[in-house]
Amino acid sequence: MFKSATSKKIWLVMFCLITTFTYPAFGGKSASARQVFDLSIGFRNSQFYRVSNLPLSIRDVPVHKDDGFHGLEPLPDRSFAFPRSVSFDAEISFYLLPYISLGGGITYNPSPPSGVNGKNRYQQNQYGNSERGYGTSLRWYNVHLMNFQFVLTGSLVSPWLRFPPGLAFRTKAGGHYYPGGLKFFSSAGWDRWDKDQIWKSEVIARLYQQNLFLELDLAFHEFQDNYEPKFVYLYFRILKSYDRFKLEDDFKDIVFERGTTPTISIGIGLDVAFR
Repeated sequence: MFKSATSKKIWLVMFCLITTFTYPAFGGKSASARQVFDLSIGFRNSQFYRVSNLPLSIRDVPVHKDDGFHGLEPLPDRSFAFPRSVSFDAEISFYLLPYISLGGGITYNPSPPSGVNGKNRYQQNQYGNSERGYGTSLRWYNVHLMNFQFVLTGSLVSPWLRFPPGLAFRTKAGGHYYPGGLKFFSSAGWDRWDKDQIWKSEVIARLYQQNLFLELDLAFHEFQDNYEPKFVYLYFRILKSYDRFKLEDDFKDIVFERGTTPTISIGIGLDVAFR
């Protein structure tokens, strides 16, 4: 995997360098202003996840102290699926050199509902089924993921090339790194009168993520403010992920499955330059 990842990085860097310095040969005219910072927001397809084989320490939810029954068995093992959905990204980058930018941002990962009567939880009453009874609580446990992640990003960026009528484009090649990883939590407790009471909540695993991307930006609007050109653009980004899944020490027997669907990101950005 190391050789494969290295070769892809080299290929992406070479592609961006070649396009950057060969544009003039094709009649393109680059902007003369120096880019300062870049803002973008967009969305991308997320992967499919499935978590199963949860240990007894999570499923052995005790009877609530205010319930009048006792002697229940631990809750049975169930798998929890996180279907493919859409994640949202917001990033800001600053140009350290004319063709190099570094920055960061926030990613929002939607998670299936795991609260009261949510699809991503298992619940059971004193009779061993999921129906809500009278006078007693439902015991439950679930798996959910961290919704917000901090991301670091770096890019090699070509200059803008203007083509009539009033359009411009450029390319980017770079990568993302998520320093904290994507955390998966397991919570357990009681549903009493449609309100959750937490017995315990723990981090069971982390998905350490990094990716490489190749991006095409198409500027559809350019304007100047105090002689400072700004480009409003659409971007199309293809990403290749290199992930490492790590179970916490007390949860080594959990089974984790992940999809391998290619990741594509689309969004809008604002590129600001000073003359």
